[in-house]
This record gives sequence, structure tokens and C-alpha cells, in this order.
Amino acid sequence: MKRKSAVLGLFVLLWAFGCRTKLEPEKFSFPLEEEAYFELEGSPVNFDNGICVTDKGWFVDALKEKLGKGKEPKIIKRSTPEEMPEVKGKIFEKTSEGKYSWFGTDQGFVYCFIGRKKLWERRIGGGVISPPAIYKNLLFITSLDGHIYCFKKRTGTLLWIKKLPGRGKYPPVVIDETIIAPSLSKKLVAFDKDGNKKGNFELRGELKFPVFIKDKKIIAVSYDWEKERTYVQILRKKIGLEITLSPEPPVKIGDPVEIKVETFGFNTPEISFYINGKLLSRGEELKTLWMAEKEGIHKLKVEAKEGEVIREKEEEIEVVDPQKELYKKLLQIRKNCHCKR
Repeated sequence: MKRKSAVLGLFVLLWAFGCRTKLEPEKFSFPLEEEAYFELEGSPVNFDNGICVTDKGWFVDALKEKLGKGKEPKIIKRSTPEEMPEVKGKIFEKTSEGKYSWFGTDQGFVYCFIGRKKLWERRIGGGVISPPAIYKNLLFITSLDGHIYCFKKRTGTLLWIKKLPGRGKYPPVVIDETIIAPSLSKKLVAFDKDGNKKGNFELRGELKFPVFIKDKKIIAVSYDWEKERTYVQILRKKIGLEITLSPEPPVKIGDPVEIKVETFGFNTPEISFYINGKLLSRGEELKTLWMAEKEGIHKLKVEAKEGEVIREKEEEIEVVDPQKELYKKLLQIRKNCHCKR
């Protein structure tokens, strides 16, 4: 049964890679969707370069779409924390850029050095055991107090602090202009450079290692404590669309209905609006108007197309005759009055 579960996971991954879209979005952003996943027996003991190994001997290479069972799991030895003069606490990992280096310590301090010279020191609310991330002139760092902090990397000016769903055990990562903040929880949270939340994605279990980024895809390893199962998930930018109707159904005959579309994962798609199978409009506009002329249930379909990628969604719009509705209300009032007599 356990082997069957692992083989099934391999089949799902192979199918997903074979059917994946050819569209490569220019910019990565939330929301996310799951492209494929592996379910492995046991708890994860190592994850490196897309390869995860469990204590039961199962391993998966997500990049090569390979799943199997080895004799002994290979565990990578982590370097021991170091100490430096003028630094309070132990350093686990650094992030460097030329002669500059940034790091946090287990005592809750953040530092910037140029060579051996300390440029600035800042105190934050919890210890740091993972390296910071850099985006342009910004520095992002997570701490064990469950927050992500944003500093100006050269001056140490604190710009914003945001709460995470769990302890900040893992390093933040930056894809394009999206800052992903992993934590010891089931959720991956994303922010923009100004600290505005862009969304979150719930994993199948509790995150157990730093996330791995490859070709604008996220590989995350999580663990379900109740099922004693390890999940290796491959996540990508969601490609799809959502429909908003104004006013919301039911609508009256003669009322104009505004149909708005929000797309995910497209750059400049062609949008087609259909009512009862007939084309209403087509182009790059993300909204259109429709006049309800006949009562009943009308079927709306919206299609977004870019290159070879097509996504569509359907909604039902109920249209009512206001005169008939008024007549029904009058009959009900008359009936209620007759019952009181």
C-alpha cells in the first residue's frame, strides 16, 4: 500500500509535467497553484537541490521527476555557527554582495559588514538562524519571533515589520518583485517590497526545509504529523480567471449587468465573453456590459487566451421579470389577509 502511494505520486508528477502549459509568465506573483506533488512514507531528513530523502529510505528528485527507495538516506552536514568580534551571538549563515555581508544572530541582532568593518547593528524581536534576502536596496530577514523585517541594506533603516503564521526559521526568497516568507507552519506568505500582503498558499503539511526555487517554480517539503507522510510540492504561479457580476444575480429585465474579469498568470490575454453560447465581445478589455432582456437562467462563459494557453470559467445569471415578481408579492399579501380573516 505504501509503495502504491509512492508510485501513484510519481504518475501524478509525470502527468502534470507532460501536460503543463507552454506559457512562461514574465513576472512571478501570487496566487499559487500546485503543479504536482509527491507523497512519501516517513519524515524528511534531508532536502537539497530539489532532492528530498525521508527516514524510511524514500527519495524524490523533483527536478528529474524521479522517485525511488534507497538503502540509506544521505544527510548533508550543516556548518556549525561561527562567532565574530563586535558581534553579539552566533552567526548561522550570511548573505554577501561584493565586499558587503549581512547576517543575523541567535541573540536577535542584525549586522552589515564591509570586509571586517561593521557598518551597522540593529536589534530585533527574536533570534535569527537563516540568511537574509536582498532585493535592490532592501534587506529582508526572518526571525524566530515569527516576523519578517525589511531594512535598507546600506543604512540599516527599518522600513516595515510583518507577522508570519509561524516562527521564522527559514530564509525569505525573492522572485521578481515578490518576497516569499516561509515559516514553521503550513502557509507560505508573500509580500511586495512595500510590505503589502500579496497572498498566501497552504501546504499539505508543516514546512520542514527552506523552499527551493527553480525556473520560477517553488519546491516545498512539508510533513503531516498525523499521517506521518512527507509531501514534496511543486508550485507555480496560478493561471486562471475570476468573474465578478454587478449587480449580483438575480437581476431584473432591462437592467445592465457589468461583467468584470480578473486574470492570474497571463500578461495580455484575449478575453472572450459568451452569453448562452453566443459571442458578446472579444478583445483585451477585462470588462463588458450585457443587457438582461429575457427572464430565465442565462449561461455566461468567459475565456482568456494567450498563445497556446486557454482558461475559461462559467457562471449562471438569473433574470427575473419585475412585474411578475410584484404580482407574486400581491398574491402573497392577499393570501395572508384572507388567512387572518
